Amino acid sequence: MRVHSTDLGSAIIHILRTEVSTHQPITGHKLTILRRMLLLFIEFVKVSPVIDKAVMRLEEMTRKTDSIATHTEWVVMLDESRIPQVQPHPWIQCAGSKPWLRGYPCGLWSLFHTIMAGATSSTKPDDAQLAFAKDQTDPLVVTGDKKGRDALASIALYIGTFFGCEECVENFKIEYAVFT
Repeated sequence: MRVHSTDLGSAIIHILRTEVSTHQPITGHKLTILRRMLLLFIEFVKVSPVIDKAVMRLEEMTRKTDSIATHTEWVVMLDESRIPQVQPHPWIQCAGSKPWLRGYPCGLWSLFHTIMAGATSSTKPDDAQLAFAKDQTDPLVVTGDKKGRDALASIALYIGTFFGCEECVENFKIEYAVFT
């Protein structure tokens, strides 16, 4: 499946305007996790000049604060950094057969795969290790490089801290344990 930049942008907007928006106050460890995700977006995800610049402005704003105490404070930061409210056509490759199908889950996993592909693209096959799913038939490449491990750890921390679906978080933790 091809990844469309519109889907990645919509996933970033949803993360920032919906998922993160429900987790105030954001201080300490939570703020560090948020900053790490913003840095991953900046380094590995190129969506559009508007969204890319807005994410850079937001990351800079989070560096200048120790706390985002309220939902209103967070929304002001999003607005001042010019994170869009929504995309005009939010899902392209991730559009479902019905408006409520696919969309954000597809965009989120496409975003995470894009980050991991960028973070591990410099890894040589010799540096990779093979891990196997529980049934031992599905090999998964786990890179041995620091950038790939750091990106995966940041994604796992984001999921455990900000993701809204508790059942999904628990399932993710089980699958993540395969890699650690």
